[in-house]
Amino acid sequence: MAICRPAGQFCCGCSVLHGVKIILFLHFVINAGCIVEAVGLIFFPNGSWTGSASMGVELTVAGFALAGMPIIAAAFWGLLSKTEALVRVYLAYLVLSFLFDSYFIIKVFLMSGPCEGLPHMLQEAGEAFACGVARAVNGALVGTAWSIQVYFIYVIWSYVEDMASGGGPDLSDLVVDEDTFMLKRRLEDPFSSIAGLGEHVPAEYGSVYDAAVDGGMGGSTRIFNGRRHEMMYPPPKGLMKVC
Repeated sequence: MAICRPAGQFCCGCSVLHGVKIILFLHFVINAGCIVEAVGLIFFPNGSWTGSASMGVELTVAGFALAGMPIIAAAFWGLLSKTEALVRVYLAYLVLSFLFDSYFIIKVFLMSGPCEGLPHMLQEAGEAFACGVARAVNGALVGTAWSIQVYFIYVIWSYVEDMASGGGPDLSDLVVDEDTFMLKRRLEDPFSSIAGLGEHVPAEYGSVYDAAVDGGMGGSTRIFNGRRHEMMYPPPKGLMKVC
């Protein structure tokens, strides 16, 4: 049983991820161009536009391109967050785009007949030869267009399969390292604002304050050697002031 293996690289040694980004960017630019073409044909019909002269065809193409803009944007976000579902939806849209383009490719290059629109000069020089060259050029264009689109579909499918087998959402923000843990502990420690008490002790686990609490604060002596001391100021009359 033959199994199609996913691609390990894109084009000339680039990673599949970079290939997917390039494909998304090119598809976004093409869709934007189709939308601009349709808007220009509607508001400036006398301009030199490269698209179809039919208003219905241009609106259909523009609608399909406009519907794909949020899908492409969501696929970009899927690459950043490693969300397989968003990229898989774009894969389905890319396949529909291939079928949509194939209809126009077959209609324009194969069904219209390349020999019908030859210039009069070529027909006089050799109609049979010119017709053969035109058929060969049309066939090469159709083969190239189909090959590029099928390869793009293969690259997107390869990346989706890679995500399905070993990828997943990016949860790196949930990973807390030691520095983040110590910073959070310092912010919650009421003694962290005192200089030196919240600093980490290399030889101990925790801070200077934690090490001091564990080891004790040392000995103590009675204030004024235990003699009575008046805490009120000014002292009341009749009492001896102790210095």
